[in-house]
Amino acid sequence: MDSINLLPGPVEFINEIHEAFNEPALSHRDGHTKELVDKTEQLFNELTGAKHTTIFVGSGTLSNDAVAAQIACIGGKGLIPTNGKFGEKMGEHLAPYNLAYDMLKHPWGEAFDYKKVEAIIKDYDWCWLAHCDTSSGVLNNLPLMVEICKKHNVKLCVDCVSTMGTMAIDLKDVYLASCVSTKGVASYEGLGIVLSNQIFTPRPDKIPMCLDIGYYQKHGGIPFTLSSRFISALNIALEHILHGKRLQNIADYHQMIADFVKNKGWNFAVKPESMNIAVNTIAIPAHLSAKEIGESLKERGILVYYESDYYYNNNWIQACLFSSNLSHEHIVSFLRALDEITAKQ
Repeated sequence: MDSINLLPGPVEFINEIHEAFNEPALSHRDGHTKELVDKTEQLFNELTGAKHTTIFVGSGTLSNDAVAAQIACIGGKGLIPTNGKFGEKMGEHLAPYNLAYDMLKHPWGEAFDYKKVEAIIKDYDWCWLAHCDTSSGVLNNLPLMVEICKKHNVKLCVDCVSTMGTMAIDLKDVYLASCVSTKGVASYEGLGIVLSNQIFTPRPDKIPMCLDIGYYQKHGGIPFTLSSRFISALNIALEHILHGKRLQNIADYHQMIADFVKNKGWNFAVKPESMNIAVNTIAIPAHLSAKEIGESLKERGILVYYESDYYYNNNWIQACLFSSNLSHEHIVSFLRALDEITAKQ
């Protein structure tokens, strides 16, 4: 069997995406490239309810830089609730703009205190949060945050990098949402994406052209060079999410892992009710070594995430269900290997 990729990135994907990427490249000024971009917007609309899609050449980090630049045009004061690495990183994205904001910090992996959020949200103009913080796999309650922000007329921005493509997401009442062509969407790295529900005015006085959503919208979504191959592959991935078995597979594979964890008497790092089922962070018991488990799995061609000081210190391994080429047999092999390795430690 080939290697089994349970990493948060890079991910593996179905053959149809490779085939789409290998089609002849088209100029970004070719009419068919514009049709591909328009189709991308249509597919994201069908997937999330968001009206507009802006595609950048870059990473999820660049998507969040574009969100930060647009937040700077809102001005006022913002709230950033955090419970992990990626929520806290939002301050770095905002650093160039000298904006006023408060971070409402929660322990990593713990759910937000939504009563506290609602009690203070009226004092803010915008709110930015990570839908899922991949550092632990904690999933924040987006429908509730939408409800709270709508009630108090606060513009809500959301990092959906680790949730897009792995679950149903409703973004029709979100101001801005970032994602990426890889991770849960499971296509080639290289495209950062921002979803929105309004037309923005270009802001050359505040935003570099390469990050200005309004500039992209003014130029039909393709102001600069954009690879038709990346867009073709992305569209196949979105079709697979919308009309294939991807979401059901993720749910089924998570249940297999959850049953294994329960039968072993172990726990996840995050409470099940606050967990992204595509990000399975397993708390390894103290008498076992997560680092040694991760290394042993790698020797067998099974790739899980464990190589960071934070994971070493917490004795965690993480099995993400982002790769769209995963099968029932892959998960069986992973769990069998995990059982064998831990029985020997």
